[in-house]
Amino acid sequence: MPSCPGRCPSSCATRTAWLRLNISHALDTRGERHVEQRSYPYEALRELLRNAAIHRNYENSNTPVRISWLADRVEIVSPGSAFGEVGRGNFGKGATSYRNPTVAEAMKNMGFMQRFGIGIETARRALAENGNPPPEFDVQDAFVSVTVRRRS
Repeated sequence: MPSCPGRCPSSCATRTAWLRLNISHALDTRGERHVEQRSYPYEALRELLRNAAIHRNYENSNTPVRISWLADRVEIVSPGSAFGEVGRGNFGKGATSYRNPTVAEAMKNMGFMQRFGIGIETARRALAENGNPPPEFDVQDAFVSVTVRRRS
């Protein structure tokens, strides 16, 4: 992913434009209706990337959120582990806690998110509707990562 220096709005816009550019599209013309097939749903990757930026550890780390686009998957790694009431056992199961409430509120006020606490569920739904496997989360002491598999 390219470097995205600058203020949050321009950085978020750059990242989301980069996501759109890297999602491959195919058109299935075998049936009566032509169906567009995407390798990944933009909505899922957008939500997961924004969650990584909002919930990352800004206090003890200068490590950026990292996104790796591989042939069969996309990996997003966010510095810092789960926070507050969210832990390895309940991560992604509806529990919410905000490490950076000011960042989250600012992102909401700038229009980069609609509601708090729905990002992972939005990503899961978009992946399922697109025919992708569910996201795979890995919660460690120093980072949280998510792997999104390409639609087969």
